[in-house]
Amino acid sequence: MDFKLVHEYTKDLNILYVEDNESLRTSTTNVFNNFFKNVNVAIDGDDGLEMYLSYRKEQGQYYDLVLTDINMPVMDGIEMSKEILVHNSAQSIIFITAHNEASYLLEAIKMGASGFLIKPLKIDEFANMLYKVCQAICDRKMVQQHYDQIEEMAMQMQGQNDELQKKNDELQKSLRVLDTMVYKEQRTVVEKTVEPVTCLIGNDTERIQEQISYLVKDDLPELQEISFEVDTLLIEIISNGADSEIAAENLPKIAEQFSRFSTILQYYSFYHELSRAMNEFSEFIKTAPLPEEEEKRVNIFLFFESFIYVLGKWQNDIQTCGVDKLNYLDASLISDMSMIASLWNVVEEVEELELELF
Repeated sequence: MDFKLVHEYTKDLNILYVEDNESLRTSTTNVFNNFFKNVNVAIDGDDGLEMYLSYRKEQGQYYDLVLTDINMPVMDGIEMSKEILVHNSAQSIIFITAHNEASYLLEAIKMGASGFLIKPLKIDEFANMLYKVCQAICDRKMVQQHYDQIEEMAMQMQGQNDELQKKNDELQKSLRVLDTMVYKEQRTVVEKTVEPVTCLIGNDTERIQEQISYLVKDDLPELQEISFEVDTLLIEIISNGADSEIAAENLPKIAEQFSRFSTILQYYSFYHELSRAMNEFSEFIKTAPLPEEEEKRVNIFLFFESFIYVLGKWQNDIQTCGVDKLNYLDASLISDMSMIASLWNVVEEVEELELELF
């Protein structure tokens, strides 16, 4: 066996050598040091197991190879190897045994030992065994490294794909905002003409139907999530008797959710009015003081809860309604928000404030 060839497979490996015979341990360690990157030595199975687990904890990896005597005091090599294999079933283990240890040898075979060396060690047999076992270890490590590289590249590509998808979604939303602006401008021009124009550029129904499909696919799940979050906050307030402190704690969160709702709706020309009302309602919630009377607070939040129920129905209907029924609940939702504001308001000029808000 060419020792240089053996060294090519052993030079980067870290091993644990377990031997209770001090003189043999010393001489064999000197030989191992010529082959392996790092050699840690234990005096018996108990010491070897402790060193094995400590190495894993400190280095974040297992030894590449364990070479161990079989017959040792405190804990023999078989018992130590069984414990090691519990922690790392793929661990490569070479047993060093004497001729009279056949019973131990049979048990080691059943465990799936990587190889056996007979005492006293013969350098050619030792080199042949190391070549076979360490080549397999290096091949396995190479395959694992290749797999890790592929997995890392896959994760990077997934991250790039996610980023591209995010940018594409943002672009689609920007285009829908632009479409809304153009559509509103066209409607303004139409409304100023002496004779009404029955058709704007392109087919309105087809354009709106396309926007509905974007709404259902891209934004409806988030709108439903927002409604669920608001409903959860309202239930917490109501279940605590509309306590003013709990309400004050949750209302900014509710206002934030309505602001998110409004932002999404502004991407769609047919929900411009509802978006504006949602945004104004959000601002109202942020600034309006709560009534001091508990009964009024309870009535407000109970009505608020029913409004969220209608909002949920509106979201469900989006998935099935046609263009002709797209806005059939908008007036009801805007009216409900206006009613909540009226119930909330503690000043006398309720109608004046209602007009300012909506």
